[in-house]
Amino acid sequence: ATLDHFSYASGPYGRTHFLQRYFLCGQHWKSTPGQAPGPIFFYTGNEADVTLYVNATGLMWENAEEFGALLIFAEHRYYGKSLPFGEHTRKHMSFLSSEQALADYADLLWF
Repeated sequence: ATLDHFSYASGPYGRTHFLQRYFLCGQHWKSTPGQAPGPIFFYTGNEADVTLYVNATGLMWENAEEFGALLIFAEHRYYGKSLPFGEHTRKHMSFLSSEQALADYADLLWF
């Protein structure tokens, strides 16, 4: 993911990107040629490891087959394993904001 969606400057250590974890499940996704694909159910990460809500968000899993949906679970920056600066992340909290997180999700959906 892009470290700072609103500036062209590099972050500390020359960083411009970091690894953002996400889970994708296309088991029930309907994508028939010539027809519109099924919907995407997107879970925006909260302040926890993404695996906690992948395993505890029943509503999305329960409805995926009926709707032919693709499931995407994104991990919120600075949580779980999506740490922009690894063990030094707490020293660089200026990139933690709801605006940056929402821009991460928009990039992920366009990816």
